[in-house]
Amino acid sequence: MDYNNYNQNNQQQVNYQPPVQQQPVYQQAPQQTPGNGAGIASMVCGILSIAFCWCYGIVGLILGIVALAMYSKSKRMNGGFVIGMARAGMVCGIIGSILSALMLIYFIFVICVAGIAGTSVYRLNEYLPY
Repeated sequence: MDYNNYNQNNQQQVNYQPPVQQQPVYQQAPQQTPGNGAGIASMVCGILSIAFCWCYGIVGLILGIVALAMYSKSKRMNGGFVIGMARAGMVCGIIGSILSALMLIYFIFVICVAGIAGTSVYRLNEYLPY
């Protein structure tokens, strides 16, 4: 006979159930909205592209292109809507890219003119009588 399931009087079956442990209740984390990091990066790169367009045009041109890329990323992340800082970054990126391209063309022109002028002065010395 199995004595584990009966009490001392052998009349009732003992149903032992361990106490139910309550599961801890976790609060659900608040839903995070997408940030505007790409818009801020676009604006910063656009402003820096205007500031650095005087550095032979190369640095400003690169930053202007990065600003336009970050603008498109911000637009894609926000479902096609453009937020103010991203739009400012796009405008500054376009202005910085144009100024940088003009500055790059100007420096190439100056280098070419200086090369031609240097060659002309050298040849001019060959024809002088002294």
